[in-house]
Amino acid sequence: PLGVALDLADKDIGFAPVRLEEDRWIAAALQNRPEIAEVQTLLGQSDLNVRVAENGILPQLNLVGSYARRETNRLFSQTLDPDGYSWNVGLVFSIPIGNVAAESALTRANVEHVRLRHERIQRERLAEVQVRAAVIKLRNSEARRASLQVVVEQNRRLERAARERFSLGLASNLDVTKSQKDLRDAEIEIMRAAVDYNIGLAELEAAVGGPIL
Repeated sequence: PLGVALDLADKDIGFAPVRLEEDRWIAAALQNRPEIAEVQTLLGQSDLNVRVAENGILPQLNLVGSYARRETNRLFSQTLDPDGYSWNVGLVFSIPIGNVAAESALTRANVEHVRLRHERIQRERLAEVQVRAAVIKLRNSEARRASLQVVVEQNRRLERAARERFSLGLASNLDVTKSQKDLRDAEIEIMRAAVDYNIGLAELEAAVGGPIL
């Protein structure tokens, strides 16, 4: 009925805008995202593999030593005699020539290291793009809600004026109904903008890999 006032049961979606700190959030994402930390760990292991493979093709100087018992005595006191042992100590210098296996291992290690570097760059770029997209969504939702707030205030004044004109016999039932519908539609849209903003906050926290405040 025309005399029954229409109103939304809940107009508060908990809209609480945050200060946009895009650069700080990108830095946090590069530090917090687990997939970036994973590839960084693999890069450390790959760097160690490269250094080990490089050592395999270099000349080597090794210290070697050995000792052995020269003779076996039946008396225990004679067995412990230092003169009964033979000691050998020396240096062995070797130059690998035509070590195809070592060179092949080094090539594979370098290729894997380059691949992991490129993968880290791609993951960092993806994280940055996701953070920037979430920030853009927040900015657009906040701007849309601000513009809708103006529309709501305008429709509220029009609805109030339509009821006053109707009470004076200067407006029809259709005018009042239309003004009420326009007001409710604007209020619903502003609630949707607030919901989109809150969803954007959740998406931003997922992109950053942790809390944003």
